[in-house]
Amino acid sequence: MNELKSSTGNFQDRFNQVLNDNLSDCNFGIQELMRELGIGRSSLFSMVKNELGISPLEALKLRRLQVASELLKKVTGVSHVYARVGFKSVAHFSRAFKKQFGVSPSKYV
Repeated sequence: MNELKSSTGNFQDRFNQVLNDNLSDCNFGIQELMRELGIGRSSLFSMVKNELGISPLEALKLRRLQVASELLKKVTGVSHVYARVGFKSVAHFSRAFKKQFGVSPSKYV
């Protein structure tokens, strides 16, 4: 799957880079995203909402799930994937994955 895309380059490129660089960090959230991008909370929310139509937290989760779907095609086992994309538990990862893709991660491929 493609990275999150938008019509503007600079912010979107930086946003995607920060997400990708911190993907496996399960403690990476809005505060860390704001610090990495050097912008405030309201600016972050409005820019991401305008660009993607979703919240920054939803964008982070979506990117994690997109990468997980790619990894599941290459790596066998959910237990090898969930932590690599920043989820703290297999159960939480499985619920989020199934909600996004309509199938459990173990049956994805």
